[in-house]
Amino acid sequence: MFRRPPRLRATVLLQHLVVLAGFAIATLVMTYPVASVLTRAIPIDHQIEGWYPGDGDPWHALWIVWYFKRALATFPPPLLWTDLVFYPIGFDMPFLTGFGVILVPAAALASIVGVTVAYNVVWLLSFVLAGYAMYRLARFLGLHAPIAFVSGALYMFSSYRMLHAREHLPLLIASCLVPFFALALLKAMDEPTTGRCIACALVLAISTGVWWYCTRIAAAVLRRAAVATVVFLAMASPFVLPAILSPASYDGVVNRPLAESNIYAADLLAFFVPSPTNPVFGKWSDPLYRRFTGNPYEKTVYLGYVLLVLSLWGIVRMPWEKTRLYVIAAVAFFVLALGPFLH
Repeated sequence: MFRRPPRLRATVLLQHLVVLAGFAIATLVMTYPVASVLTRAIPIDHQIEGWYPGDGDPWHALWIVWYFKRALATFPPPLLWTDLVFYPIGFDMPFLTGFGVILVPAAALASIVGVTVAYNVVWLLSFVLAGYAMYRLARFLGLHAPIAFVSGALYMFSSYRMLHAREHLPLLIASCLVPFFALALLKAMDEPTTGRCIACALVLAISTGVWWYCTRIAAAVLRRAAVATVVFLAMASPFVLPAILSPASYDGVVNRPLAESNIYAADLLAFFVPSPTNPVFGKWSDPLYRRFTGNPYEKTVYLGYVLLVLSLWGIVRMPWEKTRLYVIAAVAFFVLALGPFLH
């Protein structure tokens, strides 16, 4: 087996550390003043029109991190039910597992630095991980390091992530798993070893547990795929089974009405109109966004004209054999994002 010389391994490691440092600095700058108020405030949107005062997912996430830290301090840990709300009847909480692996480091960190700081650290880390994941994917696809770094920055600070950053921490964390899964899948397609198939299963299982939204077999690779499937089921079942077995969770999370899917579907025009929070074009696009259905987070899907032009340029310049997978995936998910009825 080929192994890199120690000096080359050190150079590669240093390059990755520099990239991570660059993404960390960019995160601190682009998300300012979050880093300056770590102990006393969290990123959250102002009062949303039509919502109850104080409503919002960040408060739920804070409470869940606090509760998970508290539950782990008792035995047996009451992870899926509590009487701290709706006392004395209590409340079934299978959605707690929907935060998946976030809860373990967040709860451990919260026990040392407090819930607010833990939330902010995980929040900031999600940007760095998203940029680094896209950087790794871009490098695997053959892009030069500076271009791959720009690709990571475009992804981590996209309108979609920046909007959800003020409301949905699990989705923010899960976004780094998309390029990581694509990277694992492409590596498995190049060389379908058992290890690479298991890597795909692990990333998919983690994404299944982190966020509810995230829920070519040949004879020669059937055994490896079977092992990967077992790993996926074993890793994902602690997150998925509580939701499936709990009637309240199934009705509230899994079984969603068609009308809701229609309301929260993306508008066709929204893909090409800058976000209403854009510091330059927001004042012109805000009146148009008010006509779209859904809340501010779900209806913001703007990709950016620079990214669209570069993508089209890449499709035209590269051979179809190399781009067809991405084109098919992009078209399929674009259609799915439009929902059951065209807006």
